[in-house]
Amino acid sequence: MNKSYNTGLPEWEQILRALNNGEEISDDRYQKLSSDERLLISQLQENQKLAEAENHLDEIDLTSDWFSINARLAAIAKEERIKPLFPNWLRYAAVILLPLMVGGIYLLSIRNSKEERIMAINKEDRGLKTPILILSDGSSIELGPKKSITNLSGPQVFVQEENGIVYKTGENTGAIPIFNTLIIPRGAEYKLMLGDGTEVWINADTKIKYQVNLDAAKTREVFLEKGEAFFKVAKNPKRPFIVHHGNMNVEVLGTSFNINSYSNTTYTTLTEGKVMVSTANGENRVELAPNQQANFNKLTGSIEKQDVDVFSFVAWKDGILAFENETMADLMEQIGRLYDYDIDFKDNSLKQLHYSGSTDKTNDIKKILNIIQKTSNLTLTLKERTIIVEKSTKN
Repeated sequence: MNKSYNTGLPEWEQILRALNNGEEISDDRYQKLSSDERLLISQLQENQKLAEAENHLDEIDLTSDWFSINARLAAIAKEERIKPLFPNWLRYAAVILLPLMVGGIYLLSIRNSKEERIMAINKEDRGLKTPILILSDGSSIELGPKKSITNLSGPQVFVQEENGIVYKTGENTGAIPIFNTLIIPRGAEYKLMLGDGTEVWINADTKIKYQVNLDAAKTREVFLEKGEAFFKVAKNPKRPFIVHHGNMNVEVLGTSFNINSYSNTTYTTLTEGKVMVSTANGENRVELAPNQQANFNKLTGSIEKQDVDVFSFVAWKDGILAFENETMADLMEQIGRLYDYDIDFKDNSLKQLHYSGSTDKTNDIKKILNIIQKTSNLTLTLKERTIIVEKSTKN
């Protein structure tokens, strides 16, 4: 039975069926979906699996099929060390996708192995620079892969894992705040776990200074000196968490948000909780609720607030490159930063073209450039460590 126009179906399923029938979907409808639902549909489109997915939707008995598939998922999860926790809609998606994706690993990676996807980013064609950790005494450590580090000069202990550092704060943390600094080069990403459980995902070409003995002061302080980071802050009403960037401050008690400071405008995007964005002198203040963004102009000191679809602003931390009506200049800047390539526009007018789409960051740069070429009137060429952007000569 064809259920394409059954409005009692979940919104994500209605959209999937509509797309397979050649219908256009408005941005408002897409915004009603969760980031996982949008990713599911996007990947089905990219792999040309919409028709097969709809066929499975028409054929499955969710209750009986789930029991049989759940056993297979459990075996896969045990083998891959992934815990298969699925909300109701994703169980439905698992029944759809398992016959389509090898072993169901693709689906599991969407929901439960996002960090592993980031750590597994294809390093082909990336730069050879490595992150640097600068200690409070000014000494620096080059952070190579799987390098175990212990801080012997103070009460804080940090152990480096694959592309990340975990801090463990002991009982004697000292009365004076101690700060470390991470410098993440182009072509790299990193994750930081502070002693209170706060998690920080750090994008390429970023410098961040952070307090490591969080009990030594009434506030927990971080300085995002440049670049981009996503913060998932551990709640502690007694010690507010403050992120500083130039003349802008973001203050929280416990929440999740992204700060992008690559350009002359700093974008603070809230996904959960509540934050206060203010100028350093306190004259301009804006409170954000989830799905809102504060735009701080570094030149004028003004702050503006707007409602946004947060997916395209935070997807990077989950291993996804997402662009929503981005200019080609901004899009190529992000790709250049991620893969450590320079960008050469042969015609400056091409910088103002707009582009929307998403892809997995585990793809190598050639595949990503090929996707852009197929959906735009551009030719993208790699020459040593430069991406050359020019108008396509094909009719």
